[in-house]
Amino acid sequence: MRDRRALGLLPLAGALTLAAVACASGSAAESRENLTRVRITIGKTVLTAQLRDNAAARSLVAQLPLRLSFHDFNGQEKEAKVPRPLSMHGMPKSADPRPGEIGYYAPTQMLVFYTTDVGRFDGIARIGRFDGSIAAIKSRKSDFVARIERAR
Repeated sequence: MRDRRALGLLPLAGALTLAAVACASGSAAESRENLTRVRITIGKTVLTAQLRDNAAARSLVAQLPLRLSFHDFNGQEKEAKVPRPLSMHGMPKSADPRPGEIGYYAPTQMLVFYTTDVGRFDGIARIGRFDGSIAAIKSRKSDFVARIERAR
């Protein structure tokens, strides 16, 4: 009798496991959000990304299109100063972005393309994620200009 009750709980356990994995990765939650697709052009390379639906990302979208000069920071990220500060209203105090994510570092007003794991820092806002490989960004050894615009 106990075996039947345990088997009856298996679908619930599976659903809870999937929900926990989705929450940890953010992918299921993000797929339900109102994401804004953007195109990032670096020379002849075109990358696409999706921006989250949060205050900092909406502030960035309001400034698009942008042409920003990026430079390498400690071999971990590429960063460029945005013309106007992005809103941090309602944003978490800190974040731990992953490689391939787009962030904003409020203390220096920098838009950041993360190429490695940098750890958790106060003032970081996670605002988006590249759709595919970031090799074209990671491999850049010198400064570069990127045009960021809404994708059509």
